[in-house]
Amino acid sequence: MKNDNVVTKIIRFLVMTNQNRIKPFETQSIKFINNKYLMSHAVVAVQALLLLFGLGNFTHVQAAELIQSDVNPGKCFHKRDRGWSNGNPIHIWDCSAGGDENKAWNFDADTNYIRSATNPDKCLHKRNRGWRNGNPIHVWDCEGGNAENKTWRFDVDTGYIRSATNPDKCLHKREGGWANGNPIHVWNCDAGTNEMKTWDLAPYLYITPSCAQIDTLGPLFSPQVQERLNSELSGYSHRISRRKTLLINYVSSVRVSSCRLIIDLNVTLQRRIRRNAHGTVRLSSQVRSISETSACLSEISVDDVDVSNTAILGEWVYGLVANSVIPNNRCFAIDIRM
Repeated sequence: MKNDNVVTKIIRFLVMTNQNRIKPFETQSIKFINNKYLMSHAVVAVQALLLLFGLGNFTHVQAAELIQSDVNPGKCFHKRDRGWSNGNPIHIWDCSAGGDENKAWNFDADTNYIRSATNPDKCLHKRNRGWRNGNPIHVWDCEGGNAENKTWRFDVDTGYIRSATNPDKCLHKREGGWANGNPIHVWNCDAGTNEMKTWDLAPYLYITPSCAQIDTLGPLFSPQVQERLNSELSGYSHRISRRKTLLINYVSSVRVSSCRLIIDLNVTLQRRIRRNAHGTVRLSSQVRSISETSACLSEISVDDVDVSNTAILGEWVYGLVANSVIPNNRCFAIDIRM
């Protein structure tokens, strides 16, 4: 797994070096075309190098951008929390830290949206209506809200990220200094120092495994996911009604098959009138993305419920309850570095 990071860094360095040799263009759209041209060649180069390094299973090479400080290139825009719930704040964090889903973005020149590179349905929005200074920036559905909240333009000449509908308003970091966690908000473009408001779009490549590679990596990260789930769910109880409670005793197994994470929960249905019922609820989830430090899930579903002395309809209901304890788009911290 080290080799893919080395290859990515080499190509990113070459792309950034070539980009710096090109004179600034007057319009944002030309700069985007230039970036995309360079990055498309970089993607082809990475794919060739992956084959050279014997990593051909990593077939998905993605091009994106880091929104990094022009004054302190080690700091970038990150979303604060795991997952893709609307309202997730954007703040400053180390560019080298966190998963790709937290920090890889794409400026969409056709719509003026700043889209997540790993989840293009999510974009950067300002939280509140109007243009009062201090309006926070967060993640929201790209199709939600109006143009005022979600359209931005990168000003090549100044390094400002301006509102497309109100060019006097820009994206600033809130506090002086470079502590991680500093929020991004809206402020007057002509106010504050360059440290607060000048940014750069740094070409960024990341590699996502193919389905076959995810299955190969499964034995490395599935025990870590099982350990995390057991620490969270063992002994968890969910009250279904006055007479019934579903108790998760422990997570009996976690494995990967066909790009899906299979999770078996050992459960007890506690009942006041009848005897308790015991059995297993099987969940599965698509492994949406994986890196050396995180595995993210989506499309969680209940595949099977096998609980003794329980009606079929009841099993379906209890399965939905079990499903609710593992949120969709959940990301797990893992370590599969080699």
